[in-house]
Amino acid sequence: MKRSKAMRLVLVGSTPLMLAGCGQSHPGYLYRSEASCIAAGVFSGSVCQQERAQAESVHQRHAPRYLNQQECEADFGAGGCEPIPGAGIQHRATVAGYLVGREPYPDAANRGNGRLFTSQPLYRAQDDLQYLRSACNRRIGDHEGPVKVSMADIRTPASPLVSRGGFGAGAYRYSNCGS
Repeated sequence: MKRSKAMRLVLVGSTPLMLAGCGQSHPGYLYRSEASCIAAGVFSGSVCQQERAQAESVHQRHAPRYLNQQECEADFGAGGCEPIPGAGIQHRATVAGYLVGREPYPDAANRGNGRLFTSQPLYRAQDDLQYLRSACNRRIGDHEGPVKVSMADIRTPASPLVSRGGFGAGAYRYSNCGS
């Protein structure tokens, strides 16, 4: 059998396995601030600080970006956007909370440090103030504490500029999340 034909068979055969992981939900913990994470008492202060810093790092690289403040505020409301340092007039959504991607009491035998996924920044959309959303515009939760999330909800998008308009084009088609 030719090598290219064998490779296609391997890829086709592995597709169901790759897709099976997409629908699984994982536990996460939603917090609006580092202080509320600490006050909840689920994680230590140092873990809350580390996870918030990790979410902030993801935010710096992957937050929804806009050409100007008006377009950004159309999606995130007045005060829901911030200028991007060193990017001229570009703006991005402001972090409204973060999703901790680890278990509070890791089982050393099975999970090492308890890490399930990279902690993520969360945003508040102008048209849905109740829920915090991922950078892919997926609802994550409306309350602090434990939540269930799928990997599709929290995958880290590429971060091209978001463009508005054109026959009802999605007001905020965040980055490049595939939806």
